[in-house]
Amino acid sequence: MSDIAVNVNRARLRNEHEEMKAGAAHVLTDAHGKKSCCFSLLRVLCKSAYGLALGQIGSGRMSVTRITRSLGASSLIFVLASCVTSSHEARMELGKRDWQYSPEGFVQAVALGDQEAVRLFLAAGIDVDTRGKRTGDTALMIAIRNNRLQVAKLLLKKGANPHDQTEEDNVLTHALASRSRKMLEFAQEISGERLPAPPTITIFLTGDGDVSVPLQMVCIPAGSLESGSATNEHLLSGSAFTVGHSFYMGKHEVTQAQWGAVMGYYHPSRFLGRQRPVEQVSWNDCQAFIQGLNALGQGVFRLPTLVEWEYACRAGSTSRYHWGDDPQYLLIYAWASTASKGPSGTQAVGLRLPNAFGLFDMTGNVREWCQDAAEDVRPPSRYVRGGCYGGGENLCRSGYKQHEFETTNGPSIGFRVVMEGS
Repeated sequence: MSDIAVNVNRARLRNEHEEMKAGAAHVLTDAHGKKSCCFSLLRVLCKSAYGLALGQIGSGRMSVTRITRSLGASSLIFVLASCVTSSHEARMELGKRDWQYSPEGFVQAVALGDQEAVRLFLAAGIDVDTRGKRTGDTALMIAIRNNRLQVAKLLLKKGANPHDQTEEDNVLTHALASRSRKMLEFAQEISGERLPAPPTITIFLTGDGDVSVPLQMVCIPAGSLESGSATNEHLLSGSAFTVGHSFYMGKHEVTQAQWGAVMGYYHPSRFLGRQRPVEQVSWNDCQAFIQGLNALGQGVFRLPTLVEWEYACRAGSTSRYHWGDDPQYLLIYAWASTASKGPSGTQAVGLRLPNAFGLFDMTGNVREWCQDAAEDVRPPSRYVRGGCYGGGENLCRSGYKQHEFETTNGPSIGFRVVMEGS
């Protein structure tokens, strides 16, 4: 290559270098002529091949021009200019959306769940672990507390630290404050910790219009039972059985109001009343209800198994009834019939005393469908447990069980649900 060609090439490269420097200087200068180098973006760029140099710029120890000269690399200016240009455009777009570029604006966008604004703040160089001025909580904690799951996932993807916490102030405590099961599961996943299952949770079902119908679920802990009562009352599975998992069970039998909230109609029951248990429902009807309940996305529900039902009913007891062996207490704990008196139909749930787990009407009111199929019975049949308003003391024993055809829908049969994965 001739000397003339070499000189021309050097001149062209020098011109390109000066143009890039001028372009970078333009985007690094705001409308007031003051340097507004986006240091947070520069810190991000520290991961690049120019990390050391850019770290020096971000700390203020070296100027852009000096570091460019020391590296002799016009590509640095190109990278820097393009990144800061993106930051500038993001800030301009935030302005169009009436968002002030500031930590307060960022945490407000997070709290409101404005995903697009959050993305723009991050693109404009805001620190993903910015803290709210009022509470001192990180943006991730603010997203979790306000039940902004998608924003929380975005912040986590952008590098938010889920372990920036104290014992009293952490992602789990904020997830509890959100009152969202999904958010609690998310917080437990990202923190690697689990909270003890709360003793009772409430799920709100969609009701008529804007009315929500509560469905209360009680946590039943794992455990074992052994027989050995004074009356030699045999347990379901012989001398002992174990439930190796905790689960949630309905605090009450499913009411007509809850049935209507899920199914959209109330007509199955013979004894009408919103707080009375729904009855005249077959095992197949229960499956339709559970399918609708699961479609709400608030958990995985089903009927209890025979073992789960009896374990929950006994609540640690091995006697004839969950309160002991004396049938004289039957009408304190159950709507059932005795030699002297008894109800003429179902009653509102929760009016008698509960068992030791806090479950109401496990004895009496309506018999309750279980998931298990009765063996060697045709047509297909399923077990029912718990006695009913017309049943005597023998039918109300904790260990007593019957089976009915899956299509049976008498006025003495209802059900309660369990929820998996406590």
